[in-house]
Amino acid sequence: MKNILISLTLFLAAVTGARGTGVLEAMQAGDISLSGIASSSYSEAKLTVRNTRSYSVDIDFTTACFVQNNTSQRIGLSYEKNTGAYYLRLLAGKTYTLIFSSRCLDRSRSSPSTGTAFSKVYGIGSQFSQIIQALRNKASQSAIWTLTDDSGSLSQAWKQSDARYTAPVNPPSATGVDLSGSVSWRTSGTTINMTAGKVANLSSSSSTGSLRLRVWATRSFYSGGSISGYIMGTLNLNPLRAGYYYSNINNTVSYSRPASGTYYTTMTVEEYTNSGWVIRDYINFSGTTRF
Repeated sequence: MKNILISLTLFLAAVTGARGTGVLEAMQAGDISLSGIASSSYSEAKLTVRNTRSYSVDIDFTTACFVQNNTSQRIGLSYEKNTGAYYLRLLAGKTYTLIFSSRCLDRSRSSPSTGTAFSKVYGIGSQFSQIIQALRNKASQSAIWTLTDDSGSLSQAWKQSDARYTAPVNPPSATGVDLSGSVSWRTSGTTINMTAGKVANLSSSSSTGSLRLRVWATRSFYSGGSISGYIMGTLNLNPLRAGYYYSNINNTVSYSRPASGTYYTTMTVEEYTNSGWVIRDYINFSGTTRF
């Protein structure tokens, strides 16, 4: 079908009371087919979108980002240039050429090549509503980078959410107590099952104090030091003599559910000292969990 340069009626959710379907959700549901290129590095994207249904569909284009390859920047859409809108109604069976003002969401990655097709579409989760709102408000590129590429918790969470992200290996414990191997947690009713590959006392001369494993749910990504959040489960362990270790830990303990929301989760190993309980090592679980 011949592409039709857009002449669209703008429908804003705040006006109609409706809520547009996100790009990724619409693609997965078979409502639209889509292809696109970076038509001007990260500042502009050209999309060809077809409504495959026999009825109109409303699409929110600010809830998705696009990449060209495994190392390229994620590109977010701000507004369609012919309409000035991010929320568009696509008429039944029509194909549209849409030119979007776009923003780079990963300053540290390589810029997309102009004229090269995007290879993957990712959704921007609701926990990143600040980023979505900035795109909708036509924020400048520098303002977007303030959200996605500074040292704050939102920026760190955004980087960790990238499906192509490879988490750094946790460094060996410098305190003598080390948590390593595969770790997991799983809830069932009022209990939580906790597994860990190994908890070791790396000291060659000193025993540890009492030990415990804990699974935490935190609002921001944990990167060491003090921790604040919900304790989902605690597994108590006896002290370890120098050079000894626990392996293939697999125990079920009482579960405390966090308040409703989206959280990062972390397993810590803690030692009881003269100053109280101290976190000695930790492993972060990938992604986030909705409770």
